[in-house]
Amino acid sequence: MEHNLKPILLIDDKTEGQNRGEIFIQDLQNELKSLVEFHLDIGQLIKKVNEWSVELLFKPQNYVGIYLHQSYNDSLLNPSKFAELKHKLGDDLVTFSGGNNINLSSRELPRDIFYKYLKATLDAYLKMGVFPIQYLFGGKINRFYPIIDEMTKVLEEEGKDNLLNHKSFELYTSICNWDLQKVKKNFRENYSEEQIADKINEWRLNSKQ
Repeated sequence: MEHNLKPILLIDDKTEGQNRGEIFIQDLQNELKSLVEFHLDIGQLIKKVNEWSVELLFKPQNYVGIYLHQSYNDSLLNPSKFAELKHKLGDDLVTFSGGNNINLSSRELPRDIFYKYLKATLDAYLKMGVFPIQYLFGGKINRFYPIIDEMTKVLEEEGKDNLLNHKSFELYTSICNWDLQKVKKNFRENYSEEQIADKINEWRLNSKQ
């Protein structure tokens, strides 16, 4: 599958154990590998100017997100440098560690959760062109929620008929391998707007997809 999607930037210096970046990359199919730029050495990407500041050696706009291993016990950056990095990257920076803190607002999550959901997150990104970052933080919602949310918005603002002809509806049925025309006919003839809204909400909460 060809695409022009930006990759994520993954920096994981861990070199032992199965749950690390090197093993994750080795096990990825080629089409998903193209969505990850992996580095073991932070020094190739971030220059430590002094005890308080850092300089970026890469362009953040070239990536859909930057994912950094920031260990509590042996962190790659001291607190001051890390604060500077967070200031420079904002919400583009996500950190993972061996701890158990899951916090979407501060963009922190445990290593095991990160690698558990990263492959499915990348697959969803490849299929719909939007990176579903909330799914990465626990997988408790449908990983295609961005287009499901778009369907909800179209239904509320433009009504049932426009939804059934909207690109988000067509994309989701394609992802699910449903017969588009049969689904359209069923919804048009048998569902009210309220019932369709309920059905879309069911899809959003279905973490098995």
